[in-house]
Amino acid sequence: MFSVSAANASDLIAQREYLRDAAGTLTIQEVSQLDFESAAPILTKGYSHAAHWLKIKVLPSKEKNIELRIRPTYLDEITLYYPDSKNPALWIKRVTGDKYAYENRDRNAASLGFVVPGSSESKTYYLRLQTSSSALLHVQALSPAEARVNDLRQDIFMMIYLGFMLWITFWAVEDFFRRPDRLTGFFIIYQLVYFSYSLAITGHIAPFISPDSAWLNDAVTSFLVLTNVFISIVFYYSLFALYSPPKILLRPLMALCIFYPLAVYGLMHGYAMEVLQANAQIVLIAAVLFVFLAYTTTKDAIPSRITLRVICTLQMISLLLSMLPLLGWVPATEWNLSATLIHGLISALLMYFILHTRSAAITKTAKQAKAALQLAEQALVFERQKRDEQSYFMAMITHELKTPLSVIRMSLDAMQVKNPLKKHTDQAVLDVSNIIDSCVQIDNLEGNAIPVSKRSCNVILIIDELRQELGYRDRVHISAEAIEEIETDRFLLRIVFKNLLENAVRYSPPHSMVNVRASCKRNLYPKHLCVIVENEMLASNTPEIDKIFDKYYRAPGARRYTGFGLGLYISRKIVSLLGGELMADIKDQKIIFQVCLPT
Repeated sequence: MFSVSAANASDLIAQREYLRDAAGTLTIQEVSQLDFESAAPILTKGYSHAAHWLKIKVLPSKEKNIELRIRPTYLDEITLYYPDSKNPALWIKRVTGDKYAYENRDRNAASLGFVVPGSSESKTYYLRLQTSSSALLHVQALSPAEARVNDLRQDIFMMIYLGFMLWITFWAVEDFFRRPDRLTGFFIIYQLVYFSYSLAITGHIAPFISPDSAWLNDAVTSFLVLTNVFISIVFYYSLFALYSPPKILLRPLMALCIFYPLAVYGLMHGYAMEVLQANAQIVLIAAVLFVFLAYTTTKDAIPSRITLRVICTLQMISLLLSMLPLLGWVPATEWNLSATLIHGLISALLMYFILHTRSAAITKTAKQAKAALQLAEQALVFERQKRDEQSYFMAMITHELKTPLSVIRMSLDAMQVKNPLKKHTDQAVLDVSNIIDSCVQIDNLEGNAIPVSKRSCNVILIIDELRQELGYRDRVHISAEAIEEIETDRFLLRIVFKNLLENAVRYSPPHSMVNVRASCKRNLYPKHLCVIVENEMLASNTPEIDKIFDKYYRAPGARRYTGFGLGLYISRKIVSLLGGELMADIKDQKIIFQVCLPT
């Protein structure tokens, strides 16, 4: 590939002529009598069942032998004819190709060719090509030393090429094990297939195939050609799916994959040429689809859509330059003899760039997530320390406040005084005690320190007990259907309904009734018991319904009453802890609280 100028300068072929044998039945005797047309240095005839004859005129040489070096190496059968020097009426026939055993070849090299005697006069040779692959043929007549140099250069290039491809593959494998990703997995498969494919089309698998199974070399090469295209399409399908392109364009790409099993079936049943030709055309269709998909994506991903469009455009250009000569649609150049390898390198680099960009972005995101997790863990530790300190402080202050309150209550009882001032003092002591209890309850609730002890309870009896204890017999009316007992925590439930009843009586007009209704909701699963507490509101005490359960929230007209705005917050927390739901609504100047608990 990188010895083009040197090879052309030492090439002993002075003239090339071409003849097409459409039926593939002409003999050398017949062909030698026919007129040929002038041929380009590289024969480009696409896919065909025809036999292609190349007539070459080789210049005189002082060398004992001349090597006819033939590329590419995946051609099925090349037959050489030249007159016997002892009997010019007879023709010497020699055959080579990737269907023939490596041990029987004239040249012990990856490239195909023949070794012919040197001559002090110009000599004419006939080459007959018949292949299921593309009829792309380049012949050079070189001295043995020059042929070895060219083969050595080709081998060095292959070593560097395969080494680089292996390096990219090893990177992908390492990245996949660190961070499994479907796209990277497809790329690894693609690289392994292309690595094998590269060895096959450059003739490096032939030495390892038994002479009895020489046909296997051609079969394996054709299979790898098909598999390489299939894996490539699957890779890009998975890539484009990340960008949400129009399905009308994405579906045809997947439809192209259906060709693969059909192609393998055709290959196994003797339709190699038709299958390989269709495969080449599918490559061109896919290349165009790649570009359309890239320019119609609707979602951004990694890499960006602009980068994706550049990559797909470069991919299409590379494929067009590689495939058009193989189809025989445009003339080939020396570059096209290695175009498949070059395209593989370009494709691998583009895929590597995509995956490396994705990997770097994912790694960055993972590091950011890890850092955020560490900060969250630190914040959690700090919060736990803060809560522990708060719980300790709450326990201490509760003890320190409850003790003097008990002393004050005992002193007031001992005084045996009955007047409005004592009643007001008793109420003030009770309010302070209730506030302390509320603070303790909040601390326990927020610290998940309240154990739930469930047992069978009658909710109506609990509400009735509270009505009597709070002195609300004349203000609270209870109506209930026959309801079952429920499994719940009696102590916690008393706190909820105590808060609801106290709020209902306190913030409703004097002498108005507070209605409590209980019923079973059998249409819910599991079955629920629902209790409604409804009371009229003072005109100046309409709360904001979306804030009513917020911590410390108090309605505008509630500020003349003692309280911290904790009762409803605590009640909702407890109901949630019991597996139920506490809701509030305002309707017709009435506020309605509904407690629903599973039975």
